This record gives sequence, structure tokens and C-alpha cells, in this order.
Amino acid sequence: MLIPLNLSISIPKYAVSIRQPWAELLLRRQKSEEYRQWQLSEKHWDQWLYLHVSVSMAKAEKLAALMRCGTFDLPRGGYVGKIRFDRPYWGETPREGQDYVRCPYCWHWPVTGIEWTPFVLAKGKLRIFKVE
Repeated sequence: MLIPLNLSISIPKYAVSIRQPWAELLLRRQKSEEYRQWQLSEKHWDQWLYLHVSVSMAKAEKLAALMRCGTFDLPRGGYVGKIRFDRPYWGETPREGQDYVRCPYCWHWPVTGIEWTPFVLAKGKLRIFKVE
């Protein structure tokens, strides 16, 4: 007799682009929240999104990558994983987010799930975007 497995294979329809090394730190579970100046729409709460990493990497981001990841040679310009966020909340910008959120307060997006996926070269967009 076959026993069905309750596997939830989720293929996201939307993606979020996060610059390196912040995406890498999320994937390594060394960062548990994403910080933004805008609120994540309720329709994306607790939904899998593809994690896209942008091509560009500023000098400060390369330095942060070297210090936190041991290298700045990180995947860029494509999808590297899947990520899921809980309900965002407004709060003080923590020290780790002040490098890229230049406001005293910001939206915190708590990560409730993260998975590596094989790298897929792709262009990203601002905000949450539909996967093509």
C-alpha cells in the first residue's frame, strides 16, 4: 500500500529582490528579518516568494560581505532561493539595517521560512514583482 506524502511543493508567483550580502545572510539564517521603508502587502504574508539578488553591489556592501560572509564573490543577478515573511511591523531600525535603511524607523519583515534553490539567472525589479 502506498502512503501519500504531504509534500507542499510551492512554486512562487512573485519575487522580492534583496541586495547582497543581505540575501546571503538570510539564506545562512544569520539574519532573521528584512528591513524596508515600505510595508509588505497582506496578500504576500506567509506566502513563498522567490528570493532574487540584484546584480549591483556597492563598495560598502562588498565590505560588509567580506566581513560577514568571508567573501564578496556571492551569487548576483538571479534567483537563489525562496523566502516567506510573517506580518510586518513598524519599529526602530536596528544597527544591522542602518547601512541600507537610512531612517530611524522602518518596516520589519520577520522571516518564517527560507530555502536555497539552484541559481537561475534573471532580471529583478523593485518592490514585489511577478515572476515571468
